[in-house]
Amino acid sequence: MHGIFAVVIDADSIVTGNYSGGDSGSIIGKVDSSGSFSASATGLAGVASWTGSLQSIDGHASSGSGTWTAPGLSGTWSAP
Repeated sequence: MHGIFAVVIDADSIVTGNYSGGDSGSIIGKVDSSGSFSASATGLAGVASWTGSLQSIDGHASSGSGTWTAPGLSGTWSAP
């Protein structure tokens, strides 16, 4: 399945974006002059929803973590 991912970085280095396709959500954060990025994100995938934070270090390594919920279920997620 294909989707659309759009991100805008404004003059103050604020990052906003969204994505859609098989799932949908939004991203808001900030990038600094070294390329490091931190953001919060939320999304929907079928009947499940998720929220979390995303980070990069010096524009290279990235990580994220957060929570997800679905009817009768919930949990946490993380990515190195």
